[in-house]
Amino acid sequence: MKKKTFFISIAIILITLGTITATMVLSSDENQAREKERESLRQMKEAMSVPDEEFETNTPAKFNNDNLSKKDIVKTFQLNGKQYTATYDHSYNLESLPPDKLTDIYGIQDIYIDDNMTEYEFLYSTDILCGMYLNNNNPLRKSYYEEINEDFTIEIYDKPIITEEEAINIANKFLGKNIDIFSEYKMIDSFFSGMQDDYDITYYRPVSGYKSDDIINIWVTSTGEVYFFAARNLYRYSDVKLSGEAIQTAEEKLNIRLDEQFGQGEYAVMDSYISKDNEGFMVMAYEVEHKAPNNSNPPITMASIFEQRID
Repeated sequence: MKKKTFFISIAIILITLGTITATMVLSSDENQAREKERESLRQMKEAMSVPDEEFETNTPAKFNNDNLSKKDIVKTFQLNGKQYTATYDHSYNLESLPPDKLTDIYGIQDIYIDDNMTEYEFLYSTDILCGMYLNNNNPLRKSYYEEINEDFTIEIYDKPIITEEEAINIANKFLGKNIDIFSEYKMIDSFFSGMQDDYDITYYRPVSGYKSDDIINIWVTSTGEVYFFAARNLYRYSDVKLSGEAIQTAEEKLNIRLDEQFGQGEYAVMDSYISKDNEGFMVMAYEVEHKAPNNSNPPITMASIFEQRID
């Protein structure tokens, strides 16, 4: 595979209390675009990762699941046709309410880690595997798209070793083998990030013909390695049936609310999907981009999620 080599000049090295801060400047016109891509992907993956802060209810995101029995501390399970054993490490809550206040187990995962430092996610207090992650220190992570050499040159491949179509086929095969209802999902997005050495592919499971937040994310490296997947709403809406009329009525009510709050044409609906609120009711959710409620000049644009119950 053909590679390009860029030379890095160390512009500033500050040593304070044993910490070395280095600013490296790439002698490439692609630097700005590459940094923009890196930041965009960092924000996306940061939004998917476990938050360190506490929720407004003072419920820690990371906690110990005291409901697990001794036999559940170590799990043996199948993944991709192989048997694995992993030990419970911690749990985390991505919802704004503590576990005992939620109407179901979704939004909470138990994290198990094996001897290779692979992390496995199980739905809270169940044996339902809903995610896996090989972190950068995992010895099974074999490939990187970008490498910094000892002489401070940086190696960047012209293109990934596998194509996007091949990556999607790998993702489909992996998920089809490990998620029994995968045939019910539809792919909605796929893109390659050279900065992270992966194709990021997203699927959703329709509810009554509409997009839902039953989402699967999977990342496939440039060499065809699956190193992350998450299906955190797996089976959540399996028994849900909604009428098209009820969904349309909820959308109409939501549009009226937004028009009244922001004015027609003064906001943009970036995404819409079926979801469930904290009280267990099915809702139509809109991700909306709108001006912040202040008189700043220039006006600040922000994004918010609005929900309307489906009666």
